[in-house]
Amino acid sequence: MKLIKHAALCLPLLLSACNYSAPHPISDNERVNHVLTRAAWDFQCQSSDLTLVRSNNYTFDVSGCDKEATYVLRNCDTTSLTGSKCKAVLDSEIKVNTVRGYP
Repeated sequence: MKLIKHAALCLPLLLSACNYSAPHPISDNERVNHVLTRAAWDFQCQSSDLTLVRSNNYTFDVSGCDKEATYVLRNCDTTSLTGSKCKAVLDSEIKVNTVRGYP
């Protein structure tokens, strides 16, 4: 019984020492950053060159660098003790926009 009592007293100290934070909702900026980072990788260009249009909290249409695609966020409701498991997943094929020149 004494061991349990001492463990209960030490738990707050351990959690603060480990920089514990309870799971919390992922911010809107974090969601957007996940999508832009993944799209920049897929499109092989800078995220600053991309335009993002939100369909809902989990679906985004991205265009830029002469390409377009749709992304869906998975596991993005909250962060966990080990960090965010949030991932942007490609939900369409990447369309390449070709510009037709004049002859």
